[in-house]
Amino acid sequence: MATSPSLVLSVVYPTDFGTNINYVGNYTINVQQNNPTNKPSVATGQFEVGLTDSLSYQRTFPVSIKARGYAASSNVTISVVHGASSYPQWQRADASGVISHSWTIPASALTGVYTVSLSGGPLKNPPDNQTLTIYPTNVTIGQLTVAQPSIQRTLSADLRFTGTYLSGSQVQTGSGTVRITQTDGRTSLLVQANYDSTIASFRATYQVGLSDQAGAWVASVDPGGFDDGYGNGGPVATVVKGFTVEPAILTVTVSVQNKTYVVGDVLAIYASVANPDGSTFDNGNVTAASSRSGIQVGNPIHLVYVSGQQKWTGSLLVNATNPSGVWLIKIRASDLYGNSGEGATSSIVSVPPPQQQNSFYTSWFLALGTLLVLALAVGLVVLKRTRVTRNRLKIDLDAIGLEARKVTGQDFFKSIQEQVKAQEAREKLASFPSAHPPQDKDLPSPEKSDN
Repeated sequence: MATSPSLVLSVVYPTDFGTNINYVGNYTINVQQNNPTNKPSVATGQFEVGLTDSLSYQRTFPVSIKARGYAASSNVTISVVHGASSYPQWQRADASGVISHSWTIPASALTGVYTVSLSGGPLKNPPDNQTLTIYPTNVTIGQLTVAQPSIQRTLSADLRFTGTYLSGSQVQTGSGTVRITQTDGRTSLLVQANYDSTIASFRATYQVGLSDQAGAWVASVDPGGFDDGYGNGGPVATVVKGFTVEPAILTVTVSVQNKTYVVGDVLAIYASVANPDGSTFDNGNVTAASSRSGIQVGNPIHLVYVSGQQKWTGSLLVNATNPSGVWLIKIRASDLYGNSGEGATSSIVSVPPPQQQNSFYTSWFLALGTLLVLALAVGLVVLKRTRVTRNRLKIDLDAIGLEARKVTGQDFFKSIQEQVKAQEAREKLASFPSAHPPQDKDLPSPEKSDN
């Protein structure tokens, strides 16, 4: 009995009603007062009995379908239809004639109003029919990761993330756009991330160029930057991940012919220069420097790239002033963007020692000096004995010539010897006072002859 003008009563369907409702539709609730006076209707209301636990759903969520009033263990057909799209199911009722079924809405399901209907024995009137509405769902992006937080130029940044529907199921279709911003904060580019079933993640890669900026980079997925291909998108907020780009460390491989180099030989140098990703470094500055025992030999040389061989080449000429021994040949490759690398090899060089060269030249100058002394002696004899007889002069010259021939037996003195002979001939002619034949009075007396 009510003791106030108003009161609140709560009842639970179907437990508090003492009966089961087997038909869908709208039901009316009527509240009747019995005391202190009989009022057949003091309040009314309505509730709807349906087949599903909600009238609207987002994709990927499950739809709970329940019905009763069927024959025990009868085969019941369950259909969810939207236009030409239909999702038929078959299920047997339990021993009480109750059907309980769950249908998960596909991510690709068309959006709009669907009709849910059940049919089986016995036929119901009204039939079990109901409508519901399906909407797109949102996608959340998990943490964006970079396989290597620090990478060298020419290598690829490996970016990954996972997508999840609001229902908790994983996204395995569609693509996302990853924005990559370089160090200056203004230079950016977009790369596409696609689903990779081997790692169960969306994956995007970007190969860093040799001229790209070094330093801190940022990768991000902007709001609405992902779509699963069916109109389900996300994320709601930006997802960000940072990584570092470093200058490339070039790999330099040097080769020379395996031999001992001597004076006059050309030492050919070949260098293969590779970027961190294995591609050929073909545009930059490559120099070769040689040293022995830490002391530089000559000046560094610049190598030239030969595209047909995919190598850098250059050469050194071994000369007599170079030191003998093991030469260390060091190659350095670099470019304008700070990418660099070094490599080295060694080669054996044999150059005659300096003292052997000095001995050779000393012997030559001594021999030349001897010839000059002999030539001077010839001149003195000629000057002192201009008045001696022709026989005496010939004897002296022959004696001097004999001594000169002893000294000048080597081939490289032949030219000097010929000059001495020419000088002798001129001096013989100069020993006569005139071009006329000598008179008897000019001949020396026999007793005065040295012979």
